[in-house]
Amino acid sequence: MDFVIVIGIVVIIFANAIQGVTGFGKALVATPILSLFIPTNEVIVIMILSGILSTTFLLIKTIKYSNFKQIWVMIVMGIIGILTGVKLLSIAPVTELKIGMGIMVVLSAIMLGSGLKLKIKENHFSYSIAGITSGFFTGLLSMGGPPVVFFLQNQQHEKHEFRGNLTLFFAFTGIFAIASLFINQMVTPDLMTKALYFIPASLVGVLLGDYLSHKVDEKLFKKIVLFILLISGVVAIVSSFI
Repeated sequence: MDFVIVIGIVVIIFANAIQGVTGFGKALVATPILSLFIPTNEVIVIMILSGILSTTFLLIKTIKYSNFKQIWVMIVMGIIGILTGVKLLSIAPVTELKIGMGIMVVLSAIMLGSGLKLKIKENHFSYSIAGITSGFFTGLLSMGGPPVVFFLQNQQHEKHEFRGNLTLFFAFTGIFAIASLFINQMVTPDLMTKALYFIPASLVGVLLGDYLSHKVDEKLFKKIVLFILLISGVVAIVSSFI
């Protein structure tokens, strides 16, 4: 088995375990690390493709807590954002993508770690902004988590409802992201092969994260994850100029 595939499997398991414990961080952790070994535009496609099975597993576990009526506008706008982001991904230079990805990771770590709370009014407009922003960054960088996580966290929803709505949103947008990749002819046989290796790894990571979520201190774990994000984001930026 190719060395890069082995590294990728380990990284994907680790990143999905983080997602299982904290509810965020899969792409933020995996994408900058994998981009050290694989071109960034290819990593983004692989991340979107390989997330389908783990997202489905999480959806089955959390669907009963989700509220489609509450977030349907966010889902629709997320799909619009996805289509725009993937279209831009198809023409964006690799180096600029990597720099943008690194900046996104660092800013996300700062934003999520700051504990900043904003009084964001809960209405169709705010759900639309969160959805289209998240969708756009999912399609462009496979990093749609921070905008929608930040928005939903500030709505003070109960923990299970938060994760249920988040998973439902990513399930819908993930389907359209994959469809958009195929429409834009960005899925090559090589990328599909790599994704097929990483899909089971994603599920293993989620199962591990689900187990660890009952065993570890979530607050401490989040601090460790945010530190990892800062380091990986900085490394991604620096490596773009080497």
